[in-house]
Amino acid sequence: MALTPPGDLYLGLNDSIFPKVFAAIVSQRPSLLNYATSYFASNPQTWCQPIASPTGTPPVTVVSPLQLTTDNSVPSVDLLIQITNIAAGFGKDTVGLPPSMQPLPPQRIALKISFAARFSIPKLDPSTIGCPDNNPFSKASFPPHLCSCFTGDLFLTAAGDIMQCDSNMWITFALDQFDSTNITPAGLQETANYFLALLVDTKLLPQMWFNVAPAVIDLSKTLPASAPIKTITVTPSAPAGSPNPNIASDLLEARSILTVTTP
Repeated sequence: MALTPPGDLYLGLNDSIFPKVFAAIVSQRPSLLNYATSYFASNPQTWCQPIASPTGTPPVTVVSPLQLTTDNSVPSVDLLIQITNIAAGFGKDTVGLPPSMQPLPPQRIALKISFAARFSIPKLDPSTIGCPDNNPFSKASFPPHLCSCFTGDLFLTAAGDIMQCDSNMWITFALDQFDSTNITPAGLQETANYFLALLVDTKLLPQMWFNVAPAVIDLSKTLPASAPIKTITVTPSAPAGSPNPNIASDLLEARSILTVTTP
């Protein structure tokens, strides 16, 4: 059976390549693994793990603080999240998912993410509260409290998709299941799981979405004028009949369409 249908070009990646990809991201694009509000981003001494980044490359991705209320007189919460390791399995659990997440659903990537995190949380000075008939916090003092770093492991399954949006092709990722095994009691673990899932889905993963422009290979200057081919255009194909990308048996498989133009 041909590998290419329903496309013309086939690409398959084994999940054993993932540690090399992660190491490359650590050394070349650390901002994809480290997220911080402006306070943490501008104070490297507060980072849980040191970050080495190439000259001209930002060490972190700056994110907005967590605003806990619509009252602007109440300050927001600063946060730092550093991903310290990622293990992946394509269509197969090779990372040791907890029992609550097994069996792995079809067309999913199993992930284990190790992280370090830190928060700076404002602490109200009770002696500065104003009169309740006005805004009691308009002149209140909220000295920041820099919390200690903490670490943990997150287990998740993610889905990937190639979708066509008008004339653009996008590769997107989103969480399917999520669990953290080292947070207790159960109620706190469930709350943390949903909170972190929302944070990852809306703050982290969209940073990895990318628009895949068609790649045009111009052969007109390398082939003789009599050659029957001028250009070859490679375009990712949206799913049609079978999944694209296909995630199964330790492989991440993608297919593309080839368009050939003649002189």
